[in-house]
Amino acid sequence: MHKYFHIEKISNLTRLEWLLYFCLFAVALLLRVYDLSARAMHHDESLHAYYSWELFQGSGLTHNPMLHGPLQMQLTSLIFFLFGDTDVTARILYVAAGTILVILPIFFRDLLGKHGAIMVSILLSISPSMVYFSRFARNDILMAVFTFGMIITMWKYLVSGNKKNLYLMSALLALSFSTKENAYLIVGTLGLYLTMASIHESWPRKNYRDQFPNLSYPRLIFVSTMMIFKTFRDCIYTHPRSRTFTVLILLISLTLPQWSAFFGIFQETILLKWSNIILLSGEGASNIGMPTHGGKLLAFLVVFSLIAASMYIGYKWYWKIWWKCAAIFYLIWLSTYTTLFTNIFSGVQSGIWQSLGYWIVQQGEARGGQPAHYYLTLITIYEYLPAIFAVLASLYFLKHRTKFNLFLIYWTVITLFLYTIASEKMPWLLVNISLPIIVLSGKFLGDLFGKSSFKSKPNFSQCMIYFVPTIALITAFSVTKYSSSLHQIPRVFAAIIMLSLILASFVFMVRFIQRYETHILAKYLYAGFATILLLLTIRTTIYTNFVNPDIPIEMLVYTQTSPDLLQVNNKIKNLAHP
Repeated sequence: MHKYFHIEKISNLTRLEWLLYFCLFAVALLLRVYDLSARAMHHDESLHAYYSWELFQGSGLTHNPMLHGPLQMQLTSLIFFLFGDTDVTARILYVAAGTILVILPIFFRDLLGKHGAIMVSILLSISPSMVYFSRFARNDILMAVFTFGMIITMWKYLVSGNKKNLYLMSALLALSFSTKENAYLIVGTLGLYLTMASIHESWPRKNYRDQFPNLSYPRLIFVSTMMIFKTFRDCIYTHPRSRTFTVLILLISLTLPQWSAFFGIFQETILLKWSNIILLSGEGASNIGMPTHGGKLLAFLVVFSLIAASMYIGYKWYWKIWWKCAAIFYLIWLSTYTTLFTNIFSGVQSGIWQSLGYWIVQQGEARGGQPAHYYLTLITIYEYLPAIFAVLASLYFLKHRTKFNLFLIYWTVITLFLYTIASEKMPWLLVNISLPIIVLSGKFLGDLFGKSSFKSKPNFSQCMIYFVPTIALITAFSVTKYSSSLHQIPRVFAAIIMLSLILASFVFMVRFIQRYETHILAKYLYAGFATILLLLTIRTTIYTNFVNPDIPIEMLVYTQTSPDLLQVNNKIKNLAHP
C-alpha cells in the first residue's frame, strides 16, 4: 500500500507551493498579531490572564472547571515568564495556535489533494471567526488545532498503519482533555464514525432480511443487534489489528475513565433517586459537579471500575501498543491537571470527575439563552463562503463517494448538530463548527480548481459566466443602496434582474454540480462565485477584527469590555507620566 502522509513527503512540495504556504503563513500571522492590544480585555480573557499571572507569580494553579482545562493558563504563564505580562503576551499563545492551524493542511495533502490543502489554508487564514478568536485569549482556537491534528493523525494511521500516529494521536487527545470539555464531543464524533466504519468493514455482505424471511421486525432488530456484538467480538479476538477498530479501541480505552461523571445523569432517575445519593452537586453547592457524602464512594467505585475496564480492553486488544499510548496520555493529563504534580489529589479528583460533572450541571442553566438557529445565523454572517461551498461539496461528494469525502460530510453535519442541541450557545464555539465546514469546502474547491480545464485560455462566454456573480452582487448592492431614489417601475425592474441573476446562478450551480468535471461553464461560474465571496470574506474579516472588534454591532462580540476602558486607562497614564 502506498505510504500516505509520510513525513518526508513535505520535501516534495514545489517551490511555488513553498512560496504559497509561506505567504499564507505571513498573512495569517499579520492578521492575528497586528494591533493585538487595541481591544480591551474581554471578561473571559481577564480571568484566563489573571490565573496565568497568579501561576507566573508563584501562587500555583488549581484546576477550576469554570475556566475549563488548565493547559492554557500554564502555557500563558510560561509566556509571561519568558516575555513579561502584557495584554499582547496574554494573547500571543492564541495567535501562535491560529497561525499553526493555517499550516496544518500541509500534512493532509495526500487526502485533501495538493490544491485542496492550499484552499483549506487560504480559508483558515482569512476566516473571520478564526482570525477573531486567534486574537482572543480563549481556548477554542487551541481546541481547533488539537482537533484538526487528531483528524490528521487518525487518517494517517487508517491509510498507512504507522503506529507512531497512534502515539501522536494519544498526545493530542490528552492535550484536548487538558484544554476544554468539548473534547468529549470530539471523541463522541470520532467514536461514532469509527463504530459505523468498523461495522461496515466487518459485517458480512449478505442481505440478512432475505436470510430471515419469517422474522418479525422486532426479532430482526434483536438478531441484528446480536450480529453487531459478534462483529465487535470478532474484531477484538479475531482481527485485533484492524486499523479502523484499532483507533476506535484506542479512543474508548484511553478516555473511558474521563466519562465517569456521566453516571451522574442517573441520580434523578429511578435507579438512584430512592437512595438520595448525589453524584453531581447542583447550582448553589460549594463544589458544583462533585459528589457528596455517600456519592463519593459510588463515584470512586465508578472511576475505579472504568480504569480497570480500560486496562482490560487494552490488554485484550494489543497491550504492546496500548500501554505506550496510555503512558503518553496520562503523563500529559496528570502533568496538566496537577500543575506538574504540585496538587496531585485535588487535580486528579477534579480532572477525572468535575471537569465533566460541572458542565453537565451547567447544561441545565442554558447560559446565553440563544435560539436553536443561533449558529446558522452566525455562519451566514461570517462563514458564508465555506458554508455555501460545503453544501455544494456535500451534493457532489454524495454522488462521487470515497470514505474520506463521506467522513468530511459526516464531521460537518454531526458537529453542527451537536453544538445546536447543546443548551449553551456562544459565539466562540463557532470556531469548532467552522473548522469542518472549511475543510469540506476547501477539499471541494481544490478538486474544482485542480482540474486541467482551467489551464487553457478562457473564451468570451466563459469570461461572461465568470463575472455573473460579480454582476449579480453589484446589482444587488445598487438596488439596496439607491432604490429609494428611483421610481417604482425602475426599482421593480432592477429587483427582478437581481433576483433572476442570483436564481439563475444558483440553479445552474446545483444542476451541474454532479458533472462539473465535464461542464466547463459550471467551473467558471463556481470560480467567479468563489472569487467574489473571497473578496467579501476579506472585507468581513477586516471589519470584524479591526473596525468593530469590541463594538456589539458584530455578533461575534459578546459580553465584551467597552473600548472606553482603554481610553480612560491611556488618559490616566498620560496624566501620571506627562
